[in-house]
Amino acid sequence: MCAYLVSGRKCPVEIYREHNISDSLCGRWRQQFTEQAPKIFESKHRANSGLVQAITELERLGGRLILELSTAKNSQVTSTVGKRETSSGATSQRRI
Repeated sequence: MCAYLVSGRKCPVEIYREHNISDSLCGRWRQQFTEQAPKIFESKHRANSGLVQAITELERLGGRLILELSTAKNSQVTSTVGKRETSSGATSQRRI
């Protein structure tokens, strides 16, 4: 109702008649709505800001884990490429 009044979609007289309220009551509601409306958007912005920070931190952590896994795989491949098994079961270094 206040949104219609504030936006101008309905004139005050239409709202008074539709809802059977006085102009003073509607005026109070309009004033409260106008004062409180920005708080609704501020709280949503703060909540979204916190979510963005959490997502950024998770992406950073995921990237670091991928890098660590890649490094571990590369070091494992490098260490096993230079070794070969002899007939006795022992491993020896092979030059590449």
